[in-house]
Amino acid sequence: DHHHQKTHPNRLDHPPLGHPTPPPTMTYPRDLLLVGFGIILATIVTNIAGLRLSTRLQSLLLLALIAFLVTVMVMAVPSVRLSRLTPVAPNGWLAIGPALLVCFFGFIGWENAAPVAEEVVDPDRTFPRAIAVAVVAVGALYLAMAATIVLGQPAGTTNAQGITAFSGLLRAGFEGAAVPAGNLVAFILLALTANAWTLGTSRVVYSTARAGLLPAKMATVNRHGTPTVAVTALALGYGASVAALFAFDLDESALITATSAAFLIVFLVAVLAATVLLTGRMRLWSWFVAAVTGAMVPFFSSSLPWAAAIAAAAMGGELVGRRLAGAGEHS
Repeated sequence: DHHHQKTHPNRLDHPPLGHPTPPPTMTYPRDLLLVGFGIILATIVTNIAGLRLSTRLQSLLLLALIAFLVTVMVMAVPSVRLSRLTPVAPNGWLAIGPALLVCFFGFIGWENAAPVAEEVVDPDRTFPRAIAVAVVAVGALYLAMAATIVLGQPAGTTNAQGITAFSGLLRAGFEGAAVPAGNLVAFILLALTANAWTLGTSRVVYSTARAGLLPAKMATVNRHGTPTVAVTALALGYGASVAALFAFDLDESALITATSAAFLIVFLVAVLAATVLLTGRMRLWSWFVAAVTGAMVPFFSSSLPWAAAIAAAAMGGELVGRRLAGAGEHS
């Protein structure tokens, strides 16, 4: 799992698509951090412009990405060989653990729908339908991609070349144009995820401020209903993360590890809460999901210390915030 490999913080262990492997002394390109932060700032501006513009941009980018992925799979069909289905588990059955982590992160993002529920017309009706359609569509796309990768490339090809499986498909389908095609996909993915997370996180900041745990100014909205202060405040948090990477000479793998830990905590707490709050068949499903999530915990390895630290900080912040809120009410 590339999310959890221990790499030297100053080395570019996975070079961009189409570039030769750098020498061991080559340092991580710091300007990439600035480019990434620039993309985040662009999504903040987009979200300040309003929910309608943000969601329209999201839809256009998503449709473009799906169309591109389907094109890549179609172009890879001539290289498909059914004989590559054997052996069934070339890396052993324990490889299912890291594979579950990939699936886990592949479906991250559903929770972003919750913070914008009050801005959606009839969420009780819209959300279940949207989630059902999305699960089927995304699941089908992932299965098709996985099948194309397994059937279209010899086992171990990507590991030997130090590239991702999708990069292998791009090289097979686009040959000389693989590098610009890969860069285009990377940009769309960055824009999609950054825009979605900026939208969802800004609403979390807004609701937290409305509950009295953050400054009240962050709970205000403009005439279009956008929590402008909460959205703008994200630039400080994201900027602090990028500044920390610069200050300690780290690459983004440090953030990935910490983010993995945060997701682990959120999902464990959510599924355990569901086993108490839900009833009937949904409670049984919640116990099943909780068991699967618990089984994945050991595979998070280096994220576990981060998870403990984040959980402790969150509980401490919650206690301090509530005490301050209580003191304000009594004064």
